[in-house]
Amino acid sequence: MGAGRGGRVRRPRPLLRKRLPSGRGASEQPNTTDETARLTPVFWALLLATAVATGLLGSALMFLLTTVEHLAFG
Repeated sequence: MGAGRGGRVRRPRPLLRKRLPSGRGASEQPNTTDETARLTPVFWALLLATAVATGLLGSALMFLLTTVEHLAFG
């Protein structure tokens, strides 16, 4: 019976025979330095754009939900 390195048989068998390299060491963790992130004007502009887009999308979904509710239940 084709047991792997750990003695475990995987069912179904994986499609890829070997793992793909991740490009980083498995134990390397991001953001482990004491550096602080720079809060640039681009960051704040993207944050504001994300907040506005989220609010507009939420309003659009509420409008859709209300419309479907009125069509379904009168």
